Amino acid sequence: MLGGALLVGAAAGTVATLWRSLLRARIQADRTAGVFFLLCAGIYLSPVLVIGGWDRYYIPALPFLLIGIAGLAVASWHAQTRARMALAALLLASLSLYAVLGTRDYLAWNRVRWTALNDLLAGGKVTAADVDGGFEFNGWYLYDAAYKEMPGKSWYWVERDTYLLAFAEMPGTVTVKEYPYIHWLPPYTGKIVVLKQ
Repeated sequence: MLGGALLVGAAAGTVATLWRSLLRARIQADRTAGVFFLLCAGIYLSPVLVIGGWDRYYIPALPFLLIGIAGLAVASWHAQTRARMALAALLLASLSLYAVLGTRDYLAWNRVRWTALNDLLAGGKVTAADVDGGFEFNGWYLYDAAYKEMPGKSWYWVERDTYLLAFAEMPGTVTVKEYPYIHWLPPYTGKIVVLKQ
């Protein structure tokens, strides 16, 4: 969030300083590429901001914003101090670490979730139609284009939710089995529980 706020602030500051030259259509030749890329980002983001969407819809605008800001701030690149370079390296390392650890945690709990689901189905007494295992599981096993959502059940292709997968116990259910996994960011031991209604 801090990185996004800084990026938006830098873009707004750059546009504000260039506003007079933009109004008079006197953009310096070395700044036209930067203005072009900022306009591309703005044009892309306009419908996304109006309609709304998830974070992944904003990602394609990021390269345009970065290149636009870099193109308009070209003069400042000549006098980089060691402190600026160290700060940039620290921010890049922090974001890289966050991305790697977050991806690792997501894959760890997903691996445990699928292990729990496969164990549940392996006995032969439980079928996929008996399980609410999440969007991916139910979509994989029970997808139906004509599916009608049932009140009291999850919206994604649930036939009978006799068994549920969750992160914690729920009222009105019995815990069948727990599957622990190690979470790195922040560090704790999480669990996936198989519940029976």
